[in-house]
Amino acid sequence: MDDSEAQVYTQTDEEAVEEETDRANKDSCERKDEVPQKESSTSMAGLRQRKSSVSRENETTNIEHVLQHHRQLHDELTTDLGRMAKQLKLNSQAFGDILSKDDYVLQEATKTVENNLEKMTLERQRLDKHYSKSWGTSFMSLFVVLFVVIMFVLVYFTIRYLPKP
Repeated sequence: MDDSEAQVYTQTDEEAVEEETDRANKDSCERKDEVPQKESSTSMAGLRQRKSSVSRENETTNIEHVLQHHRQLHDELTTDLGRMAKQLKLNSQAFGDILSKDDYVLQEATKTVENNLEKMTLERQRLDKHYSKSWGTSFMSLFVVLFVVIMFVLVYFTIRYLPKP
């Protein structure tokens, strides 16, 4: 049974229940409006039995219709729950795939960073060696300049203050 048939069937059942309820209400209202006549106790008991059997039949059909409606609702909810579970499974599989791809990208990035760290460490060691040689060369240059300045001052004072022969 497809959804449209189930919907029509449900509407028909609901209309039938409403009609039966309205009919039962009208019967009870009409019976209340009637003037009670004096009847024998056996006929009243029979009438009460008929009323109770008719009302029990109405209750039974109403309950059956309600149960049928609840079963149909339960079936729809079960179908929806199954569909949602399937969608959840697909979503979790897709999430797992994306997570594994991200893990692969993260591992590749980690390898690249470790490789770059090794290269940077080697370059740092090379620069340290160059820097230490640079200080040695700088001190040597400074020492030569200082030596030249001292020699210039000594020569100047030698020429100026020593007697001429």
